[in-house]
Amino acid sequence: MLTFWILLLFNNNGIIIIITPLNILREKICDEVIQHGFPAINLCAETAMDQTYKDIDHFQVLWKLKKFGDKLFNDTFDEGHCTSEWGDDFQPLYGQLGNLRWFLLNHTTFHVVSAMMPPHIISNVKTKFRMRSYIQPC
Repeated sequence: MLTFWILLLFNNNGIIIIITPLNILREKICDEVIQHGFPAINLCAETAMDQTYKDIDHFQVLWKLKKFGDKLFNDTFDEGHCTSEWGDDFQPLYGQLGNLRWFLLNHTTFHVVSAMMPPHIISNVKTKFRMRSYIQPC
């Protein structure tokens, strides 16, 4: 899972957010990052406490803080095809993750990865994440 957090090695005190729909993968990434000396949290329905939900209003302010915005340099979305496949019916908010762009500074990159993205899914994901047209699949 090094590919998700290797960016931290090149950005001193930077912040990345990794979003994955797979619980086991989220746990593995979090454990791996901590083992390498970086702070990390695994936030999901199973790990969130009542206080977490009460703190959501405070986190909305976080996006507006220049200090946070300056440090946040990457959002990685694992299993990116799920935003297309789940985002309209099963998990509507998951399909709106691209709206994060409106809250982030221009230097914050989006890294959308998946092993299963045929051209029509790539097109849909690019639209949902408001990716520039020069970004092409590998």
